[in-house]
Amino acid sequence: MVILSKLLDTVAIKTIEVYQQHLSPIKGFKCAAGQLYGGTTCSGAVKNIIHAQGMVSGLPAIYRQFCSCHQAAKTLASHPTQPMSAVCCCVLPIPL
Repeated sequence: MVILSKLLDTVAIKTIEVYQQHLSPIKGFKCAAGQLYGGTTCSGAVKNIIHAQGMVSGLPAIYRQFCSCHQAAKTLASHPTQPMSAVCCCVLPIPL
């Protein structure tokens, strides 16, 4: 079971790294949490959570991160001066 958990963590981290290196730079927007609160974006935060807690144990913290991003997107959307074309909630289509 420990080997499977470590494998899951490794695959998740490598997937995030590929996303950060190849897709994120060309997608044209930043996650809402990163934009509103500054600091790390959701991909970086989730990667840090997996490093610290593991994928399975970190699921509650990962869920909180995505909820925070969803709330940040709502906050940014309520400010008409914010250019929304540069921001997107990581889980916007999912009601949290």
